[in-house]
Amino acid sequence: NGHQIIEKYARVAGLLIHSSGNGDLIIEKLASSPATESFIEGQNILSASCRFSAKNRFHEYRIISQCNIPGLELEKAFTVEGKSLDGEIRKNRILITSAETSTTQAQAEQRAKFESAHRRGESVKVQIKAAGWRDRSGKVFSPNTLYKINSKMIRADSTFLLEDVALSFSSGGTLSDLTFTRRDAYAPDASLRIDNKSDFLNDLIKKNSNG
Repeated sequence: NGHQIIEKYARVAGLLIHSSGNGDLIIEKLASSPATESFIEGQNILSASCRFSAKNRFHEYRIISQCNIPGLELEKAFTVEGKSLDGEIRKNRILITSAETSTTQAQAEQRAKFESAHRRGESVKVQIKAAGWRDRSGKVFSPNTLYKINSKMIRADSTFLLEDVALSFSSGGTLSDLTFTRRDAYAPDASLRIDNKSDFLNDLIKKNSNG
């Protein structure tokens, strides 16, 4: 569907997609400022859980593509392949996929590293239920914000990226159900991002910025 297409291109560009409280689509760069707010067990965490899953991770990632460089031999244009390994996964799990756009050999290898790091980051999800809709600084919880999480019950003591927010109201008051992931699920490393975003994605970002 349309969202999956946008998400695929945005992820490679190191961008995060989420919706505003009004239902608008937001495409933006990942939060880079150090986390200044924390969730601490016994203080502002009502409940917490953590999910680890390796079902979408593979030992070897192969990105195949064509390379439309003038003068390049036809045979070589169809043999561009980048590889990356995840040593934590058994060797018989291999993922072969096509690059989103035409790429060089170096870009294909870069894309394979990105895919490996992204899936490794996505394998960890932290869910926290908190009282209220705002953090201690008064800011309403919103995606693409970094928070420190310190919780013995889920053995977490690190910084995570807020990925999804569900705000609710009942007779018991206001509550927030927050889903966090590792930041490298979206930006494993600045050196791994493919900066040459497609015209398709650039147009989307421009339209989004202009409202």
